[in-house]
Amino acid sequence: MNSCRLPLTIAYHLPAFKAEQLSIIHSLSDEYQLVNLENHHTPIQQAVSFLAPDFFLIQPPQLSLYQCTFGLLQQIRATPKLATKCVVFLSLEGNHQLFNSLDLSGLLPTSFSVQDLRSCLQQLQQGLRYASITLATVDGSSDPFSYLAKLTSREREVIGLIGWGESNQEIANKLSISVKTVENHKLRIVQKLSLKSATKLRQIAIKILDRLG
Repeated sequence: MNSCRLPLTIAYHLPAFKAEQLSIIHSLSDEYQLVNLENHHTPIQQAVSFLAPDFFLIQPPQLSLYQCTFGLLQQIRATPKLATKCVVFLSLEGNHQLFNSLDLSGLLPTSFSVQDLRSCLQQLQQGLRYASITLATVDGSSDPFSYLAKLTSREREVIGLIGWGESNQEIANKLSISVKTVENHKLRIVQKLSLKSATKLRQIAIKILDRLG
């Protein structure tokens, strides 16, 4: 008799998402069971507690409601025996430090790609956290992290893992690439950011993660 493995469940509450953003969420329906909590008539915290989804995706609908969303996530994380991994979509202008204090599973920018979302979910399934380096970019400032705008999404993933202290082999394993490819990415990052050494690269990567939380 063949066993049937049930798909993982993603519950989401994203009323401020545009059609293009929602289409990325809906593109996961072949791999995950999707539940839109806007269709439920119970409070969000109660719905998440009852459904106990594997993942819960949420975006503060506007900057003025960040504190409200923060309180909601506090309640969800405090629910006994609830193993749901929470992923928050934040705008670049938002208070990232506030949400990092919750030690959430995932942080993504509202301008995310399907690759960003898949990478996030895959890392969460492996028991890891995911924080997009895009959220560290400060446009129009003298902040050194603004140089990250020069990097590709893959290079941002690499520099994020460098900040966590991962070795080349560990980075290769997590991104499903070769060690040689990791080395090439690091070399290009050093060149693009005009850094003098790999040590300086690690220092920058650590500062970025400090900014995220």
